[in-house]
Amino acid sequence: MDRQRFKMKCASSFSLDAPVHTKASTHKAARNRLVVDKGFDPTKLCTPCKNGTYTKTNREYYCDRCNQCVDPQVERTPCHGTTDTVCGCKKGYRCYRPDCSICERECPPGTQPSRGKCLSCPKGTFNDKIHDKCKEWTKLRCHPGYTVTNGTTTTDSKCDISNEVMTTKQRCSTTTPPDEKDWNMALVWIPLGVLFSLVTVTVVVFGLFITRIKINKVPTKTPIKEQPITPDPFSLMLVEQEECSFRQPQQEQGSSMESLSTQDSMEKLLPPV
Repeated sequence: MDRQRFKMKCASSFSLDAPVHTKASTHKAARNRLVVDKGFDPTKLCTPCKNGTYTKTNREYYCDRCNQCVDPQVERTPCHGTTDTVCGCKKGYRCYRPDCSICERECPPGTQPSRGKCLSCPKGTFNDKIHDKCKEWTKLRCHPGYTVTNGTTTTDSKCDISNEVMTTKQRCSTTTPPDEKDWNMALVWIPLGVLFSLVTVTVVVFGLFITRIKINKVPTKTPIKEQPITPDPFSLMLVEQEECSFRQPQQEQGSSMESLSTQDSMEKLLPPV
């Protein structure tokens, strides 16, 4: 029996020109390369690629080496038998080419990328985004009372209140508007002050009410008028007699007749017993 000669392609599975059912027909070609173009044993036409290598086509005699991601690159997808390693860029960098074989630093706002470098925005331009081109300041025409304020490398030009208007407002304003913190404190203290005033008024009114009740409960005493004491006529006579007796001059020597007459007069004045 003549041997049948095969022509082989190392594709996703062994593909033979003649439909021969062999073990090799179920082998995957994901990691295989071509050894010989023709032969009698299909299992010897292809051989697997070694680790770290891959092949893209089905008629390559050699496997390609897998790409290595180098800092600032990072590995996104590992290498397989039919695909190379997929690399990306770490944070703060971006791909310089579509295949991301080179990473470049991201340019912050205020700069723009130029040949792998970050250059500051020229005068009269700005950039407020990451890794973007600088744009010219907007040419503005402001309303009366406003003036154009030039932009910076990160901001565009804008209209601001002129210094004259600002100075006039400052002169007209006598008080500075309170900030949010002052308003919050005022909202706390005003209700407390009102509550304290109400409590004070209530206590005072209640105290006056209690005092008035106590005053009304105290009984009123009617003053007792003292009756004038009228002296007895007899006592008045005695008093007058005593006064008269005291007024009489004492005589060391007198006649008995005068003393007797005086005694008789006193007996007449005295009431009968």
